Amino acid sequence: MTNLKNHPAFWLREDAAEAFNKAEDKHGIFHVNSAGRTVSQQQELINRWAKGGIANRPPYLYKPANPASASNHVAHGGIAIDIANWKAFAEIAAEAGFVHLYPGGDPVHFEFTGTKISNVIKFDQATFDRQKFLNTIGYNLVVDGRKGDLTTSAYKKYQSFLRAYGYAGAIDGDWQTLTQAAHTMYLKSRVAKSIAKSSAHATIHKGSKGSIVKLWQNYLKTTYPLYAGNLKVDGDFGSDTDAKTKEWQKRSGLKSDGIVGSKSWAKSGL
Repeated sequence: MTNLKNHPAFWLREDAAEAFNKAEDKHGIFHVNSAGRTVSQQQELINRWAKGGIANRPPYLYKPANPASASNHVAHGGIAIDIANWKAFAEIAAEAGFVHLYPGGDPVHFEFTGTKISNVIKFDQATFDRQKFLNTIGYNLVVDGRKGDLTTSAYKKYQSFLRAYGYAGAIDGDWQTLTQAAHTMYLKSRVAKSIAKSSAHATIHKGSKGSIVKLWQNYLKTTYPLYAGNLKVDGDFGSDTDAKTKEWQKRSGLKSDGIVGSKSWAKSGL
């Protein structure tokens, strides 16, 4: 039993506590709701759940394992932890040695995998990348690199969407060759649309004037306030706009020449 370095009111088994402490050293402090528990503490939660009522059910309390000794907050020396900002922890949980077992039923709950736990879905980088991508187009997945029921369901919905891009396989949630081929076609269509949209904008640079310059200045000012927040939106592509444009191009991996042409417009998405 070891108290957590940044949360002295909470504890975990020694190796689990060490792993969590290292995760916070690297990624910052997470909001811990609960960690290791005694049998009596777990029983209190069981009793609270049984009592019912708004204050004793989600989001204030997820159904606790019963009997008390069955909970991994109690068993194996205390290897379970509940995190309020669980979506952020889910992204680095595998790296830290924790597994997100119940994203659909008890999303705050994570368990240290130093102890063998049955039915643990292993972290997969391809799944992690696909979850992140799907979230960019409106899905709301936990990005944890594990293909559970929610991710499988999302894959099925995406496969249905990909019918319009040549997908002829089964709607089975299995992202294999046919799904990947249609996914590639969809991405190519997005790039083509972006380029077509950007070609409608004239090339602008230092000395340019007019509404198109205002559009560009407003994009820089509102999208990148850290270094362009003080940019004047006046329709005059002067020295300040030129400098801010070059900085944006540098950060965006483009040639830093201050010329806003098709590549810059496409990158901006305007």
